[in-house]
Amino acid sequence: MKKLALFLAIIFLFSGCTFYSSENKEKTLSYSFRENELFPFYTVSVEDELWLIKSSEAINTNFKVIYSLGSEEKSYINFIKEENLLIFATNISAKNGITLCDLYKISDFNKTELIKENVRFDSIEASSEGNLIFIDENSTLFCTRNGITTSVENNVSQCVFVSNDTFLYRLSSGKLENGEYLYPIYSANADFRNFLLDGVSIISADKENNKAYIIKNVKTVQKRSASVKIADCFVYADGEILFDISSVILSQFENQTKHVFLLSLNQSQQTVKYDIYRVDSSVPALKASNILFGKYISKDRTVFAYETLSENKIKTNLLFSDDEFLSFYLENNASVNNLFYSNNTLFVFIDNELYYLENSLNKIDLGVNNLFFIENQVFYTKGKAPSFSLYSYSSEKKQIIKKMTTESFEFDSGYFYYLSGESNDLSVLDKNNNETAYISNVDGKIGFIFNGNCVAAVKQDDKSLFLADRSGLVDTSLKIKQFIY
Repeated sequence: MKKLALFLAIIFLFSGCTFYSSENKEKTLSYSFRENELFPFYTVSVEDELWLIKSSEAINTNFKVIYSLGSEEKSYINFIKEENLLIFATNISAKNGITLCDLYKISDFNKTELIKENVRFDSIEASSEGNLIFIDENSTLFCTRNGITTSVENNVSQCVFVSNDTFLYRLSSGKLENGEYLYPIYSANADFRNFLLDGVSIISADKENNKAYIIKNVKTVQKRSASVKIADCFVYADGEILFDISSVILSQFENQTKHVFLLSLNQSQQTVKYDIYRVDSSVPALKASNILFGKYISKDRTVFAYETLSENKIKTNLLFSDDEFLSFYLENNASVNNLFYSNNTLFVFIDNELYYLENSLNKIDLGVNNLFFIENQVFYTKGKAPSFSLYSYSSEKKQIIKKMTTESFEFDSGYFYYLSGESNDLSVLDKNNNETAYISNVDGKIGFIFNGNCVAAVKQDDKSLFLADRSGLVDTSLKIKQFIY
């Protein structure tokens, strides 16, 4: 009897650790739809479970992937389409003030593997090819490469990828120096490590250009009524620190990774003024001094606009990544916040009026709500709910596309999907300008995904997932809250 009890306890322990309980849950939902490159893809159901969607069936993976901790929802789901690899966290929980999880992967839509239990949720980093670094609850850094997970270092508090194989990490134990704690920072891959310097933190990693930015001497500087948080910034690439720039503005790293230009505070000035450095090569290049303000104005972050004071007038200047330079005076009190650069055209959007700049401001349209830059094309909306007009603009030609009930639309490879009508009808306009209405009563907040003429969308009323193309419409009967695609 004791042996039976022990046997049952072992079964319960292992099943509880590995799988999310799915009692009374559907494992598979069958339906009939046509094959398309849209499939397979993943969704999250209204029960927060991960589902695999194929053209003929929806399969429950039996993993919960969204958890409520306090007032927040926590999830880590990373679908690397080029590798047919899904990496996700489950069993997310708080322990001693740290959020922990179990880390899994699904390869080729059918092979599920546990990578590591009790991983620090906020430490997970994936490269573009599916390599992983993460820190466990004991502060040990691990690296997963080619499906093999190995330990790298103990006592680690931060890790970031700078390329597919190379990463930087910071140790947890530091030393007090000039009033701030500095920690050893290393570059490494699965086979070696190299000490770089003692710093406060790795503030950003630019994977596109294999660079990282490390800061120390962090402080807040008061300039009359304005205060700015700055630090010395050390630029890393190719296994070493290339150079450093003092007094770099820390706010420009928020939610951004790619940097061609960096702003530095000019501390010799009585008011807040900046210097601009180009930082995408092996040495820094000072491009301008004592500027008033600057920001990127192109989606690819290759065009930087800034303002200077010249003869008591505000001059606008553009820096391009190919080292071209342009200066001009804007009319109508426009600032760099009103500038957008796309497809070799400078757009000015101010007070709901849209212009392009060529020698002077040329008006495109009035009453403009929002601008959208997609595939080197410019779209903009006019009007108020419940009826928006969507326009495209190119080569000095504007063209109305459709009336829409919301400003929710998608454009890719010549296919234009949009919501219109009182019931939020989802329709498509194809490359040949043929229009087809697909699904009514679509939930615009959840959105939709598509490939060519095939689309997947969610009904507003009951959150049911529908599949549609020109041959018809299918209700999968699965209720979802998120696409993973």
